Amino acid sequence: MSNLTTTFVDGSGGGTPIDAAWLNAVNAALNPWRSRAALPLTSLTGWTAGTGTWTADANGIHQTDASTSTKRLRYTASRIQLASAVVEVEVRLDSGAGNAGLTLRTGPGDVTQGQRVDLRGDGTNVTAVGFESDAFTAQGTYALDSSIAYGTWIKLRAQIHGSALAVSINDTLLTTAKVDWGNNGPYLGLVCYSAAASWRNLKVWTLVGPTEAL
Repeated sequence: MSNLTTTFVDGSGGGTPIDAAWLNAVNAALNPWRSRAALPLTSLTGWTAGTGTWTADANGIHQTDASTSTKRLRYTASRIQLASAVVEVEVRLDSGAGNAGLTLRTGPGDVTQGQRVDLRGDGTNVTAVGFESDAFTAQGTYALDSSIAYGTWIKLRAQIHGSALAVSINDTLLTTAKVDWGNNGPYLGLVCYSAAASWRNLKVWTLVGPTEAL
């Protein structure tokens, strides 16, 4: 963690370095952060669906339609400031050659807004992390060192600091990037494309308190 460099999601490198001390503080101890209760993933209360077939039970939220289209679910029960924040969730790809993950800083009126970070799979294994900007314009992918089988819960963590974004898989930092967010909305969401997937244990820490309480 002490020698972090910034890498654009297209792999070109360079850009504005992310503050290594900030990342170390996040990973070593979240005590300075305002710890928030986990957002509800055992029911759809508080969530607004755009498209897709969404269900919820004691094991999390599930999207069961693996057809070739984007499915979106947004948490609208409260607004969450994600200027400097950590968003963590466990994601499981269940079927379909596609992707599943998070949308961050999503706008109030259109669930296609915001930054997207997702796990990408071939129908059998998760092989990469993908990045897309506002309106889901592709920004690139980051290949995993080793694939992870479908049906496995994978911890996806996004650490946000201004325009900087750091992504970890199962507590291992994969890449840092300076991204063009395109939108700074107050919501976050779940998203998948051409895949059935599940989410559980969604948690948010933020240095800036919410504009509305959960």
